[in-house]
This record gives sequence, C-alpha cells and structure tokens, in this order.
Amino acid sequence: MQWMTARQAEQLACCAAVFEPGDPARTGRIAFWHPDGGTPPLTPGGEPGEADLVVPDGDGYTVRTVPVVRLTPAGALPALLHARRATATPPA
Repeated sequence: MQWMTARQAEQLACCAAVFEPGDPARTGRIAFWHPDGGTPPLTPGGEPGEADLVVPDGDGYTVRTVPVVRLTPAGALPALLHARRATATPPA
C-alpha cells in the first residue's frame, strides 16, 4: 500500500467525506468529495469515481452526482486525522 504525503492529506482534508458501506463489511470505503462540485485530488491508493449524494439545496435537499475519490479506511486515515486538526474542514 502506498501512503499519502502530508501535503496530499492536507488537500484531501479540505474535502467532505462519507462512508460507503460494503458487503462484506470489510469492503467499505471512504469517499471524499468537494461540496462545491469540484474534483477531489487523486491520492495514492485512491480510486476516482462518482457518487449520488443527498445535499442541501435552498430550503430543501436534492440528489446530486458528484466526483469522488474512494479510499479504504486505512488509506483515508491520514486525511481524516489532518481534517480533525484543521479549522476549515467542511461540516459534511
């Protein structure tokens, strides 16, 4: 497994993250996405793709297809730890 650099973790920490469960459970992934619709940075071990997410839209919510980068929980850990320390991390 390739590990991401501190700079890559910092860039990915600026994204929102959502857990995508898998079947069997050990195949679940963390999908990183930009709330503004931009493409998240590709990182070592990351798998680019798209995901349908429910996002705020005015006074309600809508389903939007957004570009994502999927990582295993272990691969996502550096970015998640960096996001915990960051002050400008998206609430999603």
